[in-house]
Amino acid sequence: MVDEEIERVLWWWTIPELLVYLVLFFLLSASLLGYSELFDTHSRHIRLLGLVLTLFQFVAPLWVFYDLRTHSESLSRLWFHIAAMPVINLIGVVGYLEKRTRN
Repeated sequence: MVDEEIERVLWWWTIPELLVYLVLFFLLSASLLGYSELFDTHSRHIRLLGLVLTLFQFVAPLWVFYDLRTHSESLSRLWFHIAAMPVINLIGVVGYLEKRTRN
């Protein structure tokens, strides 16, 4: 288990990361729908790929958090913070699923 003080500090990193993903998702959506010219220099395919990746970056940690709350196993909430890290979250989600199947 993770010490409560460490977990409290991790929340200060995780919440802004999730908010950045959410803002980026809305900016990319606005660009694709024609409401913003922010990403118009990039092709539509690149913006769609960015939208899908941003959506995954946002949804993966939320799914891990929900799954941690709904299952009675004593898995650490550290998995939620690992799943919220940019780029590392795919490895974190796979690691979480592996740990969950072992318990």
